[in-house]
Amino acid sequence: MKRAVNLGLILLFVALNIFFWGCGQPTDQGQINLTQQEKVLAPIYTAPEGEAIPGKYIVVLKDNVLPKGDFKSVAQAVAKVAGEIAKTYSLHLEHVYGFALKGFSAEIPQDKILALRSDPRIAYIEEDAKVYAFAQTLPWGIDRIDADISSTKAGDGTGSVTGVRVYIIDTGIQLNHPDLNVVGGVDFTGKGTADDGNGHGTHVAGIVGARDNGDYVVGVAPGVELFAVKVLGDDGSGSFSNVIAGVDFVTQQKLNNPSLPMVANMSLGARTGSKYNSLDNAVVNSINAGVVYAIAAGNDGADAKNYSPAHVKEAITVGAYDENNTFAYFSNWGSLLDLNAPGVRILSTYIGSSTATLSGTSMAAPHVAGTAALYLSRNPSATPQQVRDRLVADGKAWVKVNKPKTTNLSVYAGNY
Repeated sequence: MKRAVNLGLILLFVALNIFFWGCGQPTDQGQINLTQQEKVLAPIYTAPEGEAIPGKYIVVLKDNVLPKGDFKSVAQAVAKVAGEIAKTYSLHLEHVYGFALKGFSAEIPQDKILALRSDPRIAYIEEDAKVYAFAQTLPWGIDRIDADISSTKAGDGTGSVTGVRVYIIDTGIQLNHPDLNVVGGVDFTGKGTADDGNGHGTHVAGIVGARDNGDYVVGVAPGVELFAVKVLGDDGSGSFSNVIAGVDFVTQQKLNNPSLPMVANMSLGARTGSKYNSLDNAVVNSINAGVVYAIAAGNDGADAKNYSPAHVKEAITVGAYDENNTFAYFSNWGSLLDLNAPGVRILSTYIGSSTATLSGTSMAAPHVAGTAALYLSRNPSATPQQVRDRLVADGKAWVKVNKPKTTNLSVYAGNY
């Protein structure tokens, strides 16, 4: 007997509730103990009081200290330079980023910050910050975007999407869920397994690609390969440095397998308007490496231009609407939204080999990730820009929007 968990309308957006501010161009405001002399040093970006993880920082290296060459030699050089810096300043490295970003995260005593900022190899430093998670039937969202009339005809009990892999950067996935084709997982939270103890990542994964097998629910791209990238803990909390490590891992996977089409879903982001340079740069570099990113716009009912990573222009940023095609009151809006997708009362897979009904732009983004996977299964050589342009061109103008400069386009999967 499969049990269903109805969690109702939760403004889910596993929203890395990152209350970051002052993370744009370096100014006196938002920097640590800045003197006139120090303004020539590498900038340091800070978190608001109470949100920083004490003593933890992300350090980004300058490009000119690394060799020009293939990605593996560059990554090796990053590891070498990071190790040298750690040895010089007696630091304990947590993550080394060699693919989407060039740098590392570490615990750094306050009395060593100034020395690091004067190191000519360092481009900038950012305080690490806390992140938090909020909170077979044919789901209405799958029907609304016509995934049920796509090439795989989601919901007819047969067929699956092959030749594409979707990375779920989230709380993990229930690795043995019978309705999900999970092909692997990696953990950046220290738990040692990518298995989901929260539920959010499993729900997102089901929207993308729950199997079309007559049980539970069905996803937009039924049976597509799913890979769990666990960056948030089972309590729904984590750090920016973990998320960047996840993006870096996905980028490495693409560089190692350039012929395999890849999509990444990020149903996370800042709950209050904030931008985070390291994460944004990592996502942009990952897209440039060939990974398509679908990113939730956020659940604050605010302009998405002020939110990381939702404001990354190269990504596909997704707002939410309900069963009546009305733009969700909680969804972030604005000119940076590329598409909208169903995001209210969405039924999908959940931990405990069950299903659950959740709401949020967290649920909207995977409808787009699944649609991108459908398109790539038929157009495997398409670039992220080409995928984004095609999905926008094929979008349907049926969303009733009352926000300024916000698209009324819904993602549409029926053509693929």
